[in-house]
Amino acid sequence: MRRLASVLLALTLVIQASATTPASPRIFPVAGPLEENPYAQAALRAAERILKEKIPAATTGAEAARTLPGFTKPFAFAENTQLLIWAFVTPGSPLHQDPAALQAIIRRMDLAALVYAGGSYFPLYPPKVDNHYNVFFFENFAFNLLALRTLAPGTIPSEVLARWEDLLRKGLAFQVNDPAGHENNGEYGLIPNIDLRYANLLALSAALTDVPRLRAKADALIETSARHLLPQGAFNYLGNENECFSYHESVVRDLARYHFLTGSARAAELIRKSRDYYPLSLEPGGVAEYATAPSWKMFWNGSGTTAGPEIVAHFAGDPVNRGIAAEQRRLNPQLAIVSPSTLLVTMGCYDAKAPTLPQPDNLIQPDANIGGLRGRFGRFAFFADARDRTNAFAPIHATRAPAAAMGAHLGRATYVGALVTDGPTRLQALNAAVLKVGSNVRFDPKKPLWQGSASLSHNSTDQVSLAGGHGALTARYGLGSSSFGPSFQPRAGWVGEEAWLFSRDHLLGFVAVEATEDSAPVEITGRITLGYGRAGPGLQPKTLQTLPENTFAYGDLRVRIVQTNYANLRVQDRSPHFREEAPTATEIVLHDGDAPAPARKGDRRFFVVEIYPAWAKPSASADALTLSPSGLVELKSADGTAALTFNPGPTAVTRAGTSRPLAPGRHELLVR
Repeated sequence: MRRLASVLLALTLVIQASATTPASPRIFPVAGPLEENPYAQAALRAAERILKEKIPAATTGAEAARTLPGFTKPFAFAENTQLLIWAFVTPGSPLHQDPAALQAIIRRMDLAALVYAGGSYFPLYPPKVDNHYNVFFFENFAFNLLALRTLAPGTIPSEVLARWEDLLRKGLAFQVNDPAGHENNGEYGLIPNIDLRYANLLALSAALTDVPRLRAKADALIETSARHLLPQGAFNYLGNENECFSYHESVVRDLARYHFLTGSARAAELIRKSRDYYPLSLEPGGVAEYATAPSWKMFWNGSGTTAGPEIVAHFAGDPVNRGIAAEQRRLNPQLAIVSPSTLLVTMGCYDAKAPTLPQPDNLIQPDANIGGLRGRFGRFAFFADARDRTNAFAPIHATRAPAAAMGAHLGRATYVGALVTDGPTRLQALNAAVLKVGSNVRFDPKKPLWQGSASLSHNSTDQVSLAGGHGALTARYGLGSSSFGPSFQPRAGWVGEEAWLFSRDHLLGFVAVEATEDSAPVEITGRITLGYGRAGPGLQPKTLQTLPENTFAYGDLRVRIVQTNYANLRVQDRSPHFREEAPTATEIVLHDGDAPAPARKGDRRFFVVEIYPAWAKPSASADALTLSPSGLVELKSADGTAALTFNPGPTAVTRAGTSRPLAPGRHELLVR
């Protein structure tokens, strides 16, 4: 590589002379002595475990591909190697300068390098398929190469380094400019967690190759990621979609890594601006909700996060984030579920002496990240999502136009969710959750429910209110379906209508679907989906129990059907809720029988549901809902302290006894 030796020699001398200056890369930042840093201790345990792993023998790319099959194993293999490199170059580590560790590093890097073929590290697939996995692989590989070149000069035989440099050179040729002259597939400014990996790959490659334009491209990607920062610290998952909790940690981690590698003040600023996300989004015990996530990313993973709040606390100086991290470390002292690259970043963010504060509790508060509300009352929490998700992001490159394929709307699976945790007692402390609530119009029984039905909302008119300890959300929307993750097909002829009233320990909701033209669907249903998590050893399965007065118990949650004009109700166990990949949910399904009559224009199916924790009592009366002749929907609390009036129709309506018209799709919340 051009000027490689002189550039890296200069880089090594700078690091040795001034390892704390912003201009020098902090490849492995560590805060405090190793023995006092829990993330460093976890990294040492993991490195010693990885050293004991048997490294498969392979002499050809085909053999290596069989050894490391699929999309994720090669880049995970390369990422795990980072821990061995860190332990090998770090004074005070039991593996410092250990010959066996060095031999394992060389063998692991060689095996990972063998998998590469023709622009891709997974040769069974065309190079342009899922190109972001290539980004993940080369980012890890380039990091390993820079770390060894910089922190262990002279320890790797020159012929071995030449092999690795050749791989990086070939990989960069495709990642930056592929054989067709196109810019990299991943660099389209739509998905921050991919773009930031690519930014780190470019920054690492700039350090290895002394090509200034690579660093300039990296800085540009930091700016494109800044476009995705939402008002209270979330980042869009894709386009203008909501955040998905599982990816937030990787976003702040990769921003932190970029800052440590380059000294970027902009990356540090973006982390500081994400300060509010974890305090808003995590419930007691580190439980995250996925009701507000994109419809194809509603994972409901059981475990929370330790590293993400630690990183944010370091950059923002925030005691609430530091308190969340401390609680999670107490529940997960071995830090067994923290990834290698995350450990290596977070160990530089730990501060045992930093003050901590608890999260806010006993309140309903606005959350601009979801354009709605969050309520938290001890172990019970709920969420109201009314954010406009219209996809306003254009791709950066004309040669890569994924936004055009996705369309302006990706569809919302639910407006509300709720959960009860078991508190900070264990990892995966989710007790039970309302995953989603909504209507479903099925047209094709031969397809899976999520593909053959109109259930996702789009083109909605939403409103959120907060007054006197009560909240409200109303929506009128079109319906559509999905064929794969980020896809959406509108379905004409149907509209959804919802009105929700929130109080301290109750959600009261009106959920309806109305035909705007004659139609003959296979089935029309109202669905309340309940779950206890997606996967993992800490899950505690729940079963639905039937109680009097149309009430159901699911763990510490209670669901009561207050009113409905559906004819029947069934309980569907092991109902697939995540693209039918994770059938751990239970659904309460309201329906009209096996052979419903065709729907005529103006036909409406609805239900009123009350959701509350086990320690509360049902409060909605049988007349909680009023459907006025003028078309208005009225919900009221049993104690009379709150009343919600909603106009779901297409024209303004004046309430009886008033002179003020209520505009289409708008509501009025009265609290006394």
